[in-house]
Amino acid sequence: MTLTLLEIEERFESQLKSIEELANFDRFVLDLCINHIESLNERLKNGPPQVTNNSYLAENTLMAIKSIRQNDSLRHQYQSIFNSCLVLQVSYFTSTLHDLFRQAFQTLAEKNLLPEIKDDIKLNFKELSELSFNLTNNIGELILKKKEISFQDMQSICKAYKVYFNLVIDKDQKCNTIILAQASRHAIVHALGKADDKFLRQISDANPR
Repeated sequence: MTLTLLEIEERFESQLKSIEELANFDRFVLDLCINHIESLNERLKNGPPQVTNNSYLAENTLMAIKSIRQNDSLRHQYQSIFNSCLVLQVSYFTSTLHDLFRQAFQTLAEKNLLPEIKDDIKLNFKELSELSFNLTNNIGELILKKKEISFQDMQSICKAYKVYFNLVIDKDQKCNTIILAQASRHAIVHALGKADDKFLRQISDANPR
């Protein structure tokens, strides 16, 4: 299914929202428990019959759960979940950039506004036949495939968008934060979550972030 540039952006925003909800699942659970226990406690207090002995009320339980919620006491135990959220977030980001690149090329091709590209792309008849000889709808994917363009790091991303769209991505705080996220994703997946020498080199110039 072909998506418009706006639809790709909206999908990415929805994906980020789902990750945020996953990362904060403990807060949702605790808030739900607190609301139910507060309701139970009020019913016990107001009766009938009215309960006045704290031993039979939910006061202590409510205070304990509220303390956990306010201080985020359990969140340090969710490191693997947070790491998985970061990996997923970077994966969504990479996929979105891939789709934006491909769709932008298709849109420009349809409007006969393709940028001047000096690179040559060679296709054989078999490859053309597989595309039904329709390059307009496949030009972006062809460039990604033939030029082996990757969006795994910001250096590659900046180069691809500069070369093919003359788009300069500023190395600002947001960009540096993405560099940190990409380096962290690599460390989580390939280095058991350890900040090794490669990780430190990759983020050494990513300031401020």
